[in-house]
Amino acid sequence: MLKVILKLSIYLMVTTSSLGFVAQAFGQQQPPNASLRGFHEGCEQANHVCWYGVMVNETRVSDVWNILEGRNYFLASSLSNEASKRSVENSDLDCGTYFIYEYRTVNGMIVKCRNLRLGDWLNTFGMPDAIGQYHDVLYYQGEVTMRVKIVGALRPDAQVTEFMFPVPRPYRESQYNWQGFAPRWRYCQLNVDNPC
Repeated sequence: MLKVILKLSIYLMVTTSSLGFVAQAFGQQQPPNASLRGFHEGCEQANHVCWYGVMVNETRVSDVWNILEGRNYFLASSLSNEASKRSVENSDLDCGTYFIYEYRTVNGMIVKCRNLRLGDWLNTFGMPDAIGQYHDVLYYQGEVTMRVKIVGALRPDAQVTEFMFPVPRPYRESQYNWQGFAPRWRYCQLNVDNPC
């Protein structure tokens, strides 16, 4: 009886590990989440974060429309009257972006998406540096500051509703050092200098 259980265990272990390798190989061949694809397409030569080739403080607003034209899941708008008639909420497209600009150059972007999960975001950008006081905003403070807004509990399956870069002053709030997927009360305990 012991030999049968041992053989069955070895068979199950080999089968499970083989299926795991096949699933990993299949997963690596899949395209990245459509919402995150913009950080790669058109940004191969970029030295910092860009979106479909639109680079902060480099791309002219007049060039943005030509760069983003033809994106079948992308809605671009800005503060102009023509673009303000279009709305991400009323669109069937997965993502929309609003450009922050002064004069003629893009100074920042706010991208609102559907069907983007926090786990996919973390696989692309890694763990954030900080979390906002209401536990629904994550901050990256590297070369380019980024702000990621989520809905729901802080878990890998939480929905990312928008991300922006760089982070303008009005969008900053009290922040706690990133401590992983911990509940809000735990962040309050760990950040004595910045109580909730």
